[in-house]
Amino acid sequence: GIVATLATVGGLISITTAFRVGGAEHVDAVTVLTLNDASNIAFALVGAPLAAFFAAQGLLMVGTKQLPDWLGIVTLVAAALEVIGSLSVLGTTGFFSPGGAAPLLFSLLPLGVFVLATSIVMLTRPDRFDRVGPARAS
Repeated sequence: GIVATLATVGGLISITTAFRVGGAEHVDAVTVLTLNDASNIAFALVGAPLAAFFAAQGLLMVGTKQLPDWLGIVTLVAAALEVIGSLSVLGTTGFFSPGGAAPLLFSLLPLGVFVLATSIVMLTRPDRFDRVGPARAS
């Protein structure tokens, strides 16, 4: 819910800026920069709820042993990286700012690695997940 909302708001702000700048109407530079900053901040803040998700998933993976421990540890590292990426909203310029590379590297990269690693593990071990689920009535 929160991740989708933040991503949607960030996307809408970017689209609105492009629409106004690309149209016949004049938009001053300060307005464009403000809208661009708002979009970047919305995308940077996506890392906070993703960090909570990764922390919960990592603890479940390590605790239940349904997935390899290394994947749980990688997921917990991803949670920490997401927090670092979200803290980029405190910067104003450069690498560690909402418009810098830190939110991209510390937010999107861990998400991609998590999805890829989890998918590979689940596709290569389908028999391990056949017995997982609610009890069936006989």
